[in-house]
Amino acid sequence: MRLFSVQQMLLPPPNPKDNPKDHKEHPMSAPVNNENIILLVDQYLMQLPLEALQLLQMNHVSSVSREISLQMIFNKMHSGPSAEELEEKGKKEKGVDKTKPPPRLPGLRDANKKQVKIIPLERPVPAGILPVDTNSFRYIVDPHLDCSETEVKKPVEVFNNMLEEHSQQFTPRWLGILGNEHTPSQGEYEIYLAECGAFVFYGMERFLGYIPPHKVAATNMPDCQLMVLLDQTQTSSSFSRQAKIDVHKTTDRLALEKPVETAMLLGLAGVNCVLINQWHCSLQDNAEKLDILMKELLAGGKTTGHAVHTLLVPPKMKEDNEVADEGAEKPKVDEGSRRNSHDSNASVGPVMNRQRANLVCYGLPNIIVAQLSKV
Repeated sequence: MRLFSVQQMLLPPPNPKDNPKDHKEHPMSAPVNNENIILLVDQYLMQLPLEALQLLQMNHVSSVSREISLQMIFNKMHSGPSAEELEEKGKKEKGVDKTKPPPRLPGLRDANKKQVKIIPLERPVPAGILPVDTNSFRYIVDPHLDCSETEVKKPVEVFNNMLEEHSQQFTPRWLGILGNEHTPSQGEYEIYLAECGAFVFYGMERFLGYIPPHKVAATNMPDCQLMVLLDQTQTSSSFSRQAKIDVHKTTDRLALEKPVETAMLLGLAGVNCVLINQWHCSLQDNAEKLDILMKELLAGGKTTGHAVHTLLVPPKMKEDNEVADEGAEKPKVDEGSRRNSHDSNASVGPVMNRQRANLVCYGLPNIIVAQLSKV
């Protein structure tokens, strides 16, 4: 991995007219294929979509993530368990341990008794990659059911479709709460956060608007490798509900609920990687992010940083499709229409969808979803 500060990224390139012997090549100056870049910036620059910089969208860049300090990177890279350690832990837990307390997660004991059969996944974990077990995913979706019946892309329906799409190998043993079942309590939030390998929140407003920041700071989450927070959407119901709650909060409390501060609190609590929205978006935007992100992480087998970078740079996701379409016959285009289209494309440059830079990766970009526990 290459660590960049803002000063290093903004250094001007060497002048080609200068004598190359007069300049000593920096060990980080040569581009490396599939390199993961971690940005070390302050909290003010973190408010900006730094991942959208043209310098960070080059072909050799595989992922771009953020971190608050070198100490956090060091602790996260050396605290995560390896695949061998997780397999040994699973074997030990398989044996009967009378001294071990029963799991606190609702439905976990019933899920273990059912033993839902899933197709085994042969996905080796390369060196330098941290695995997270697909059977340790937990989720909370639209806790207060703030979407009306007329809303399009309701989170509960979108999430259920995603679970069904990946049910053969990945999602049958996921546990969580949907808003149409019941509203989760504060205790359920704490239990799901403390006893998970990965956590997905998909709902309205701000994540820390549901669980107070001091509860997150006091919760120990050493086993949580990945947290996906698809929030920052609003409906009329969620806006009125959240406005009544925010009236009684202090300015400092509201500041802690912002995306950057949320990622910092979760990192201090032990989460190795946090994927979170930086600004508000629509239900359609979050639905597209969930669909693409889960396809890349689950079926695609990509790392967290690479999956988020695919959202930002869509040509990387479409390279295979373009190669497959090269052999197909192209329809004949009239010369006049071709000239008109060329003129229109030249006058209007490519416009980037700002929502593609909304989802940001904080922490380690080298986490991959695997099947670690025996099926």
